[in-house]
Amino acid sequence: MFSRLYKHLERHIGPDRAFRGKLLLSILLTLNGLNAAIFGYFWFVAGLQMDGAARHWALQLIGGAEVFYFALLVALLRGYFHTAAAGSLVAVSGAAVSAIILTGGAPGSPALPFLLLPAILSFCILGPRIGVLVSIVVAALCGLQWYLSAHGLLHLPERQSQRNPVMDALLINTLNYLVIIIVLFMYEQISVRLRRERDAERQRLAHFATHDDLTGLANRRYFSQRLHEACAQCARDGHQIAIIYIDLNDFKHINDSLGHEAGDRTLQLVAQRLAGTLRTQDLVARIGGDEFAIIINPCNARGEITDLCLRLQSSVSEPFAIGGSQLAISASFGTAFYPGESSNVDQVLKMADIEMYAAKQRKRQVNGQP
Repeated sequence: MFSRLYKHLERHIGPDRAFRGKLLLSILLTLNGLNAAIFGYFWFVAGLQMDGAARHWALQLIGGAEVFYFALLVALLRGYFHTAAAGSLVAVSGAAVSAIILTGGAPGSPALPFLLLPAILSFCILGPRIGVLVSIVVAALCGLQWYLSAHGLLHLPERQSQRNPVMDALLINTLNYLVIIIVLFMYEQISVRLRRERDAERQRLAHFATHDDLTGLANRRYFSQRLHEACAQCARDGHQIAIIYIDLNDFKHINDSLGHEAGDRTLQLVAQRLAGTLRTQDLVARIGGDEFAIIINPCNARGEITDLCLRLQSSVSEPFAIGGSQLAISASFGTAFYPGESSNVDQVLKMADIEMYAAKQRKRQVNGQP
C-alpha cells in the first residue's frame, strides 16, 4: 500500500521533491492515526477528569484537526506539495498551541514539549532555513504568551485537570515522544530506501555505459578497455589471448524483408547463443550493427580457437522462429592472436577484422555472390 502511494506521489510532485514528499505523506498518515487515537482518548477517557464544556471544546478541535489533516493528505496526493507542507506546519503548530493553552499556558503547561514538533517537521520537510525560521517564530510566540499572561494582559483557562497533573504530563510527553520517534524513524527509512534506489540507478547507468542496450553484451568502448587490460596481462604473465571477430551474413535481408523488430530479435538471439557457448572468463561484445567480437583469455592453443569457432558457427546457425517464420543465419569469423601475430593492441583487432572480411568474401564466391 505505502509503495503504491509513494509511486503515485512521485509521479505528481516530481523526483526533485520525492524525498520530502514521501516523508510528508508518512507524517500526515501518522498524524491522522494519532489524531484519531487522541479523539478516542478524549471521548472515552478524558471525560472522567474534565468538565463537559472543556471536553466538548476539545472534541470539536480534534475533529476539525482530523478533517484538516485529511484534506492536506488529499492535497499532497494531488501534487500540491507546498500547500500540504505549509498546512501541516500550521496544523501541528496550532495543535501544540491549543494543547498548551488548554493546560494553562507557558511556562507551566506540561504540553510545552509539543513545540518541538513544528521545528522538527519544518527541518525535515522544508529544509534547515525554514526550520530555523519556524523555531524562532515558535519560541517568540511562546515567550510573548508568557509575557502577556505574566502581566495580566492575556487570560488563559485554568488547567482542566487538577486531579492528577502528573498523569497529564506523562500522557502528553509520551505522545510527543512517540510522534518524534515515528517521524525520525520514517525519515531514516525513507532515506535508506532512497539511497538504495540511488545506488541501483548508479549501477544501471554504469551498466548502460559499458553494455549494449539491445543485446546486453559489452559495447565497443568496454571491449576496447578489456582488450587493453588483457594484452597488458599477457605482457606480465607470458600467455597469449585470441580475438575472434564475427559478422552475420545477409543480416540486411532480415531487416529488409521482416522489419527492424525481427532484426533486433535476431541480434538478441545471436548474442545469447554466443555468450552461452563461451567460458565465464571470456568476453563477447557487440561492437556495431551485426558485428561481434570475443576475447579468449587465456588461449592455450590455436587449435582450440578453431574448434570454438566451429561450435559458435553451429550455435548461431540453429534455426529460430520469429513472427511465425523459421529463420536461419550464418556468420563469418576472423581470428587473431596476441602477442603471437602482433604486439600492437589495435593492430591485432584489425587483423581479426581483415580475416573475417576475407572469410566473408570466400563464402560469397562459393555462393556465387558478387
